[in-house]
Amino acid sequence: MKHRLYLSSPLKVGALVTLDAERSHYLTRVLRLKADIEILCFDGAGREFHAYIRDANTKASLLEVGEQSRVEASPAERIHLAQSVLKGSAMDRAIQKATELGATDIWPILAQRSNAKADGLRKARKHRHWQRIIQSASEQSRRLFLPELHQPVTLAAFLTESRVAQKLFLDIDEEVLPMVIPRQSTALLIGPEGGWSASEREIAKTHGALGFSLGEFVLRAETVPLAALAALRQAWGWR
Repeated sequence: MKHRLYLSSPLKVGALVTLDAERSHYLTRVLRLKADIEILCFDGAGREFHAYIRDANTKASLLEVGEQSRVEASPAERIHLAQSVLKGSAMDRAIQKATELGATDIWPILAQRSNAKADGLRKARKHRHWQRIIQSASEQSRRLFLPELHQPVTLAAFLTESRVAQKLFLDIDEEVLPMVIPRQSTALLIGPEGGWSASEREIAKTHGALGFSLGEFVLRAETVPLAALAALRQAWGWR
């Protein structure tokens, strides 16, 4: 399998693209690729191209874009993961796996019982960190579209701002998530380590969210989005 790189710049056949120092280091030092090796590049908006390394420079490698290899239309049914912000690397793993499992939108939720502090969550560095995780997971999983990473919001703000046909609110002591789930724009609302508060449950109910559980096992907070996304994708035939 050829190595894949996400390139934010518009791609077209014959274009020469100079990589920045970070991407050049990854290409030459981490992947250890040399000049004239073929890779794949994608623009995050549904298009993938063959590309050739013309200069394997550690600080500014040069790629030549070749013929288009794949193209896809934007997903008709969007999958919104409304994930309560988790502490440390747990949130990183949740975002990484959500990207691999096909989430189209990732909403960090500032839940009332989240162990992660709200201070600094809106800082650009945290957003850039999560965005890099999304890019890397998209490269690995052969996705052509990058999930849209939204700014952190409260549960009430998400329910008000998002335009989603069905909202599945994952919580304890609810009936098990069904095996048949309508194929339409869907939000999966996942609580923090401490669970949803009573007021958040009421807010979700007021906005028409349907409560479900993932059965009798108690899962770690970062495991719940993986299980829920896999269940949804299974119900939709992994398409």
